Amino acid sequence: NGSVYNLPKYEFVFGTISYLARIRPSVKDIPSYWSTDLNLGFAYGIKRNFNKNWGIAALGGISFSKAKIDSLSTSPSIDKSIEKISLSPTLNILCNYKKFFIGIGAGFDWINLDDEESKKWVYNKKIFYAIGIGMNLFSSSTSDTPKATNSP
Repeated sequence: NGSVYNLPKYEFVFGTISYLARIRPSVKDIPSYWSTDLNLGFAYGIKRNFNKNWGIAALGGISFSKAKIDSLSTSPSIDKSIEKISLSPTLNILCNYKKFFIGIGAGFDWINLDDEESKKWVYNKKIFYAIGIGMNLFSSSTSDTPKATNSP
């Protein structure tokens, strides 16, 4: 005898997202760059459920991160290293198991150009690709609710 769950086929989800690693493609004469800078954001979108535990989501989000500005990321090159807070709009495709999500994303960083070093940062408003993880905080389902049976 199996358990029957009312499972929505699609639902809206909202949660936190963080990027484990980002790759920034080469810009001008600066080579591509891997980044693991601290970041945290929020994402919202739609999730397609395959069964009680598994699904896939398309999410748009916004995150805040720390951008390192140094001789390897500026043109012309600067002599010192500074850190700035960046605002990063993103698009993500994530697979989920229960409330945990993992997948890929793309976005770009905006930093405040309040000093000469920041103006030389070649990755400002340039695309990055990322590996992301997330946690579902809230979800709301549609009325399209097929029944999923979990048999022993």
